[in-house]
Amino acid sequence: MDTLILIKNLKLPIDVCDKIIKIHKHNVINYKKRYDDLNKHLLYYAWLNKKINKKDGTNQSLLSTIKEFDYYNKNK
Repeated sequence: MDTLILIKNLKLPIDVCDKIIKIHKHNVINYKKRYDDLNKHLLYYAWLNKKINKKDGTNQSLLSTIKEFDYYNKNK
C-alpha cells in the first residue's frame, strides 16, 4: 500500500493517477496468481518426490524430481 501513497503524492492529474493505480493493482493481482501457481507446483513436486523415495527406497533430491517430471520444459 506504500506504493499507492507514493503514487497519490506525485500530484498528477486525477485521471492519470487513477490509471497508474489501476495498472499497479492489476500487476499485483497477476503477481499473486503466478506466486500461487508456483507454490502449487512446488507442493506437487514435493509430494511426488516423497512418493518416489518411499516407493523406491531412494533418496532422490527434489531438484532431480523436478528435472525429471517437469512437463513445462519438456513440451517447449
